[in-house]
Amino acid sequence: MTRDKLVSPLIVALSLISGCDSEKATNLSYPEPGSSGARVLLEKCGICHAAPMPSSHGANIWPGILQRMQMRMTSKAQQTLSPEEAGILLEYLQRHASASEK
Repeated sequence: MTRDKLVSPLIVALSLISGCDSEKATNLSYPEPGSSGARVLLEKCGICHAAPMPSSHGANIWPGILQRMQMRMTSKAQQTLSPEEAGILLEYLQRHASASEK
């Protein structure tokens, strides 16, 4: 097997591993760390990227972001949030949102 044939699968594997690292956010301090909202945020939003801090957006911005992420999950054939999870997450994000809009 040539070197090129070995390197290519390795690059793909490393890309997949680094692209969906649910441990990215573990060193950050999220509000109410034991709450169901924080749990949904870290478990669901941290699948393919670091879970965002709730204060990174204003309360009225979060519904659109959540809807967009649901659509992305659907397009990637990933399970979307249940209505209950989405409600818990949105309430958590809005409760801890930035006071100013970004």
